[in-house]
Parts: sequence; C-alpha cells; structure tokens
Amino acid sequence: MSSSKFLVTLTRVLAYFSLFYAILKGIAIFGKHFFWPNLILGLLGAIVAFLLFRVIKNESYNWIYVIICVLLFSAIRYYEERLMVYLDNFFV
Repeated sequence: MSSSKFLVTLTRVLAYFSLFYAILKGIAIFGKHFFWPNLILGLLGAIVAFLLFRVIKNESYNWIYVIICVLLFSAIRYYEERLMVYLDNFFV
C-alpha cells in the first residue's frame, strides 16, 4: 500500500508524541503528583504509542488512525485539568 509522505510523517509524529506524553506522566508520578490520574493518562499514551509504532513497523498507515489519535489527544489536552481533578476525586 503506498502512503503519502504526509501520512507517514504525521503517524510518526503522533507516535513519538504519545511516547513523550507517557514518559511525562511517568515523571509526574515520581514527582509526587496525582498518582492515579497520571497513571491512567500515562498508560493511555503508552498504549497509543505502542499501537502507532506497530503501524509504523508493519507499514500499514491509515488516515483513520491519525484522525482518531489527533482527536483523542486534542480532547485530552483540552480537558486535562478537569480530567485530572475528576479522576483524583474518583479514586481517592
């Protein structure tokens, strides 16, 4: 399947962003910040990174993966403060 260079580049950027996001959430956990919310969001980032790196490895690029990831991380970043407080209150 031939993919556009833009699709390949965007998939790689999203994969590395997801990995970076998961690492930042791990650092926040060790920095004594909210444990459960950071753990949940960090695991979500790690799972997305794993799936996107599998897409890259298998070269099975698809616009659906990119659109879902962009929408997911846009929503997470927009509502992150509220989500952190809600998850902390839910688990504590």
